[in-house]
Amino acid sequence: MAKFNDPLFKDPIEAWTHGPVIRKLYNHLKKAGNEAITPIQIGGSIENIPQVTQKFLDIIWEKYGKYEAWFLRKLTHNESPWKRARKGCKEDEPSNNILDNDFMARYYSGEIGKFQCKGVK
Repeated sequence: MAKFNDPLFKDPIEAWTHGPVIRKLYNHLKKAGNEAITPIQIGGSIENIPQVTQKFLDIIWEKYGKYEAWFLRKLTHNESPWKRARKGCKEDEPSNNILDNDFMARYYSGEIGKFQCKGVK
């Protein structure tokens, strides 16, 4: 969204207790529990994803794919879109508040410069 001015998917992102969640994806993958999720479990095809988007997602994966869930949880909990969506919620309080796409686009546009996105325009 911040890189290409268009969301990668149409489903809303909810501010759950432990991090941002796409409910539809969560319901599809929840059977994995605490285990790593494999490409086979995800299913689908990357054929319809533009190559420049695939390249950008690879960069994101290289940067964050090595981290454990609790580290990523801590990262998201410190970012403005998360804090804004959770405003008024206690730390352990369930929530299905939606993260605002426009706010996320503005916020992450400022974060893009932290990545070395060679070959991605």
